[in-house]
Amino acid sequence: MSSNPPENPYGSSDPTGGQPPSEPNGASSQPPSDPYGASSPPPSDPYGAQANNPYGGQQPSAPYGQPGQPYGQPGQPYGASGPYVPPQKSNNKTIWIVLGVIGAAIVLFCGGCLALGAIGFNEAKKEVEKQTQPYDGEGGSGNPMTVSEGAEFTIDDVTFLSGWSVDSMGNIVGLKATPSGGGFLSSSTVEFRMLKGGSPIASASCFAVVAEDETEDVSCISDQFEEIGAWDEIEVEETN
Repeated sequence: MSSNPPENPYGSSDPTGGQPPSEPNGASSQPPSDPYGASSPPPSDPYGAQANNPYGGQQPSAPYGQPGQPYGQPGQPYGASGPYVPPQKSNNKTIWIVLGVIGAAIVLFCGGCLALGAIGFNEAKKEVEKQTQPYDGEGGSGNPMTVSEGAEFTIDDVTFLSGWSVDSMGNIVGLKATPSGGGFLSSSTVEFRMLKGGSPIASASCFAVVAEDETEDVSCISDQFEEIGAWDEIEVEETN
């Protein structure tokens, strides 16, 4: 005796006949598609693999440590705003001009010193020769000159100007001298002797040093310490 399947208590049979239910509206069991008609892009590699940019932009730069522009490669220098310009050489022309002027001044100064030294040497030489070869003209050593009080006279290369006088102690006062031979420097030491009856009663030594075109006062020293009284003649003689 065969057994029949139990009947549906609600009075209807299984419309599927025991088959699995089908999709409504005849749809197939495929994965659902993008409701806007675009296909889904494949997933990107989370570890830096390249993938298509869904927005059409540029590919992202390589992460730190990936090959790219190596650090330290030649390129724009840090902080530079333009191409490197080598420093210009300084112009030393002005420095050389200044140094040349200073050098010329030093040479001229040294030349002047040498010239003055040569002149001084020549004058000193003449003075030495004068000392070794005394003046032998009138008023020279051993050849006294008779003069009047206050009169001008010349011995060797020194002229003693007028206006001098003899005081009561036998000293010469107010005597002036000037060069007569045209030399740079002239000197003379003369002795005045006051005579009475041809015999000296007092004497005074005078030393004159005069430069060219100058007039100098002459200092004299008497050998007397008291009044000498009257005298009647004056002799002058160079003693140097």
